[in-house]
Amino acid sequence: MEEEPLRLPIELKSIKNKLRYTYRYKKCKFCGHKNPHNYIYCEKCSRPLTTEQEIIKEWLIQKYLLLLLEKISDHPDIVATRRKSKIGKVEFDYIIELADNSKILLYVVQEEKKIVDIINEVIDYNQINKEKIRLVFLLLLNQSGPNNSIIPNVDDKIINDAKNYNIEIIFFDEFL
Repeated sequence: MEEEPLRLPIELKSIKNKLRYTYRYKKCKFCGHKNPHNYIYCEKCSRPLTTEQEIIKEWLIQKYLLLLLEKISDHPDIVATRRKSKIGKVEFDYIIELADNSKILLYVVQEEKKIVDIINEVIDYNQINKEKIRLVFLLLLNQSGPNNSIIPNVDDKIINDAKNYNIEIIFFDEFL
């Protein structure tokens, strides 16, 4: 005689389905799209599906580089790129060296108070090296909700000092 398969009570079946559904999808907190559980970025809006800082930092760097490459005709040839390289005492997340002896320095900001120190360090560096520098601060998301990021409050005097040493300062926030 053949055994009949076990039947789960309706309540258990719904719990089992709910758990299966929960672990199969990640809902994007920015656009609400349901993504497969193994995705790191939303397939609809491309924003991170995680609060892990390193993944979000990498996403910001990639987003900026993608926008830079879209406007590549505005820039001379890229000679070299380096990750996690130091200029003075500051370790930048990404450095791009261009053929016209200029540099683009990317720094992911996690604490607003470091911005002034970094600008001053780059000014000290450029007093000696006399290069054209674009200093890009990538503003890290505040994970408390969408469209919240560190909004820097930098004194105009420091920005003008940087301009005097051929340093352009950009605050990049994809969400503004």
